[in-house]
Amino acid sequence: MNRLNVSTLILTLVLSATSVFGHGGEEHSHGDETPATSTANTSARLALEGEQLEAVLVYSETPWQLYLDDRDRNAPVDAELNIDLDGQTLAVERVDNGSYQLAVPENSLGKHSIVIAVTSEQYNELLLADFTVSADQEAAHQHWSWWWLTLLLVPLAGWLFWRKRQAATAVLIMTFVGASTDGFAHGDEQHSHESELPTTLGSASPMRLPDGQLFVPKPSQRLMNVRTEKTALDSHTLSYRLNAQVIADPSGSGLVQATQTGRVLPAGKRLPQLGAEVKAGAVLAYLEPVLSQGERASLQAEHAQVQSQLQLAEQRWQRLQQIRDSVPRKEWEAAQADVDALRVHATSLQQSLHAKLPLTAPVSGVISDVKIVAGAIADTGQTLFEIVTPKAFLVEALAFDEAMAAQIKDAVFVHQGNEYALSFIGAGRKLRDQAVPVQFRLREPAERLSVGAIGSALVVSGQQQSGVLVPQSALLRGDDGRQMLVIKLAPEIFALRAVEAQAQPNATALVTSGLQGGERVVVSGASLLQQVR
Repeated sequence: MNRLNVSTLILTLVLSATSVFGHGGEEHSHGDETPATSTANTSARLALEGEQLEAVLVYSETPWQLYLDDRDRNAPVDAELNIDLDGQTLAVERVDNGSYQLAVPENSLGKHSIVIAVTSEQYNELLLADFTVSADQEAAHQHWSWWWLTLLLVPLAGWLFWRKRQAATAVLIMTFVGASTDGFAHGDEQHSHESELPTTLGSASPMRLPDGQLFVPKPSQRLMNVRTEKTALDSHTLSYRLNAQVIADPSGSGLVQATQTGRVLPAGKRLPQLGAEVKAGAVLAYLEPVLSQGERASLQAEHAQVQSQLQLAEQRWQRLQQIRDSVPRKEWEAAQADVDALRVHATSLQQSLHAKLPLTAPVSGVISDVKIVAGAIADTGQTLFEIVTPKAFLVEALAFDEAMAAQIKDAVFVHQGNEYALSFIGAGRKLRDQAVPVQFRLREPAERLSVGAIGSALVVSGQQQSGVLVPQSALLRGDDGRQMLVIKLAPEIFALRAVEAQAQPNATALVTSGLQGGERVVVSGASLLQQVR
């Protein structure tokens, strides 16, 4: 036998051997059984659930890892653990909040029974299960060893064959290579015809399963701060969401307007600025009347005429003063009255030419708007300053259902995530944009609100609706725009569910469709779980 034939025989045996070694660790059952998540010859994870607690045991490597959480809240639990494995007590070491390490024997292959006794001030529960530890990881290691050996031998054999230009032999060898690679990809699978769990559940990375559910390991849940709440089906008071806006209370706000055309002058060094607090009656600015040339000339002529008349009246009054005892008293009093009247008339004309009119604050409050600058000409009736009282804000909403407007009791104004309690004042009888205007008063002063702030009024009606109450932070939007919730199905399995919900006061939402009560809804970290792919 020549060298070429010997090489061909050796390579064929090697490739055949690799296909055999890479073919371990699978099942060939064709029955109706469904693999359980706790029997992990591929996932190496065991989920235990009790009435109050849940635990996940990861035994893919030594030491084993145990994660203990509250079942309803999904919060890590620190407690005293007493763990029994096949009648042998295991040493437990706390690693982190709710995370523990278990010291197990080196040879832990085979079937086991585990009992976990949890004791703390809040919990007292037993968790127990049966599971099997298989040697899949060791088989996978042998499979990859033969793969690398083959990668080294195939190029060498190819060089020998092509050097001798034996094409037929090369084709034969490549056929064996194809058969061998089938053997490499043929390990660690099940041949059951039922739905199978993915073999990558032993990984530490979140993933979306083929059925759309989410597999999220406990360490990832801790990083995402995933928390849940157990829901309950009950009857709740129904609320409606109305578009609303903050307005000023007419009795606690005021406008400063120009009474005539004139030039605005500051009362001090500058005009009042936004946010300045003022008292009722305080002078905010002065208005200097602006006269045309004809009006000014007419006033000046009238003023000169009055001054002349005043001078003559004063002279006559002085003469009567000298002969006061010899003239009737009524003549002396009439002369004095003429002098006083002409003086007032002259003063009035003088003020019309040079006087400045004070602009005062009608109410006490805060300057919320300044619509003029120093030296500008203001028209008659033009608003110069707007004053509001922060403690006298109202909220106005529009109700498109007159029947609903008649059933309003209380409401909550929602603005930028904050809620403000409202008291119902009344509803108008004149439609505005084909809607009934309704007004509410803030029960407590709100420093963060400003006039014109737009938000939503959650109006509480007298109607009752059956549903499940969840925090608004738990609601998500799906790709199709529908409202979604993340439901925890198992300690490490979650699912997205479409629901119908209506906003309620106190940052809650009433789910009227999609939940039956008793589900564990993710209330923290839901948006992160939605991104799992």
